[in-house]
Amino acid sequence: MIGLGDIVIPGLLSSMCLRCDLINCFRESRSKALKDGQKDPDRVQKLILEDFSSFYFYCSLVGYVFGFILTIAAMSILKTPQPALLYILPSMLLCYLLGAFGRKELVKMAGYDEDSELSK
Repeated sequence: MIGLGDIVIPGLLSSMCLRCDLINCFRESRSKALKDGQKDPDRVQKLILEDFSSFYFYCSLVGYVFGFILTIAAMSILKTPQPALLYILPSMLLCYLLGAFGRKELVKMAGYDEDSELSK
């Protein structure tokens, strides 16, 4: 049916998407707080909690469900076992990239580097 790798590897991608959402929210909240002239860490944390959106995480989850449906459809049509990861990962990446394209952040998300985001 579905193996451990079909859960772990997409789970890593989903967790990276959630981390990306959190870091983007932190960066935006920090710049908003600095623009308002507030350097209080508690204020930045409050802004993060107010503004947090896990858009890319939900895109990856939609891609996982879609890939799983594709796997079941391929197994039904071909009547042979199929490697689920073959369908799940590309659909997750496609949903992630389509979400970034829809928000006009495709270049930013394709070149995302966590280390440079935290050092700003």
